[in-house]
Parts: sequence; structure tokens; C-alpha cells
Amino acid sequence: MYFNSAISDSTKLLKPVLVFAFAIAAALTGLTQITQHRSHPIDVYVGFLIGAFIAAYLVSSEMPKLTTANRRAVGYVVALESFPH
Repeated sequence: MYFNSAISDSTKLLKPVLVFAFAIAAALTGLTQITQHRSHPIDVYVGFLIGAFIAAYLVSSEMPKLTTANRRAVGYVVALESFPH
């Protein structure tokens, strides 16, 4: 959510690259914990699932608010509401 508010729309490729980089870093960290026998595999897998559920919840609950606020700030919603349905 921070990326959507801090990074402008002119850098459209930067957001997916950052998300992908953080996801790969998390996966490598978890797999390293397993291969070095620091954590049980089930602990790492459950941690991945908990993180995925939290991310899905945040995206489903907060993204509509952010996109609506961004559209209103630019004026898209006002322009679209003036057209007859």
C-alpha cells in the first residue's frame, strides 16, 4: 500500500519489480531457514500462508479505497459520473 501512494504512475514497471523482489527475498529467506535446519519446514510453510492471507486481506480491503481516492483526486470519477448509463 505504501508503494501505491509513494511511487508515481509514471514508473509503471517499478512497482511490480519491487513486489517481485520482496517476494523472492521472502521465499529465499524461508528456504534458507529450512536448508540450514534452523526452522521446521511446516513452520516456514505456515508462515508463508499467514503472510499470503494478510496480503490478500489488505489488498481486498484497502486497494478499493486507494484507487477510488486516486481517481477522485485526478477527476476520473467526476467525468465518468457525468455520462448517462
